[in-house]
Amino acid sequence: MVEVQFHPADVSRTARYFFLDRRQLWWGAGLAVVVLGVVVVGLWQVPRGVEAVVLWAKLQEAQRVHQQLTREREGLLQKQRSLEAKLSAAGRELRRLGLILGFAPAASEDLWASEDLLQGAKNLLARADELLAFATNHRAMVASLPAICPLPRGSFEVSSAFGVRVSPFTGTYERHKGVDLAAPAGLPVKATGKGVVLFAGRVGPENPPWARLGNVVVIDHGEWF
Repeated sequence: MVEVQFHPADVSRTARYFFLDRRQLWWGAGLAVVVLGVVVVGLWQVPRGVEAVVLWAKLQEAQRVHQQLTREREGLLQKQRSLEAKLSAAGRELRRLGLILGFAPAASEDLWASEDLLQGAKNLLARADELLAFATNHRAMVASLPAICPLPRGSFEVSSAFGVRVSPFTGTYERHKGVDLAAPAGLPVKATGKGVVLFAGRVGPENPPWARLGNVVVIDHGEWF
């Protein structure tokens, strides 16, 4: 038997006495050990818990930054694709103008399809400056170029292209030296370039080269064409 006494600080108060047998003493000691163990483990786990909270917060921030960077990357990729499409369209237009002006095609289509968009743009500007300088120095020739479509865009269909075809007149293969455009009757036809009208009217058998053209306007575009 073990006696446990509690004496209050105030001497006027009565002291308390508890009696514990051996079994109760062992239970009390065991409970104290368990409580002490829980406290020790808790104190040991507190830093780990704090670390876990900090790591979770960092992970959330990293995910937010990753999502933001992904959105920015998609936006940049869309802008890149748009710029590539514009460069490609500009390259095709410059190539067409170069052919009209008699320039040899670029050594490689990669001239404006460079992996470096800035370099591709520089190549395009250099080509454009070259064509502009040529056009400036040959104003009369450029004005006479028969390169303008004689009919409004979207108002006609190409019924026969330039090259070898089955002639609608003979039924045999012949070289077609022009491009036939089918359009509604009465649609105004404009000259394809500056020049002098040599003939306007209906061509008959007396002029075999033009006999099949019917109503025709012949324009002299100068010494170049």
